[in-house]
Amino acid sequence: MDDRQMLVDHVKGYINSHPNMNMNLAREMSKFVQNLYDMQVQQGNTIELQKKTMASQRKSIESLIALLKQDQIIKSII
Repeated sequence: MDDRQMLVDHVKGYINSHPNMNMNLAREMSKFVQNLYDMQVQQGNTIELQKKTMASQRKSIESLIALLKQDQIIKSII
């Protein structure tokens, strides 16, 4: 069972333990918790993508610096 399903089951258990709770409120609470979890997962995915992008940018900058250094060496020889 994944984390999202455990969270959904927990919310359902909470709702079931409060039989006087308005069912519309219970449904909305359940949707809210599921959406909140999904947003956290999406944020985690976005952060991982940003890390990969930053690593790629860093490599590009390092390559550019290396080329600029080579260019300076060639100019100093000429």
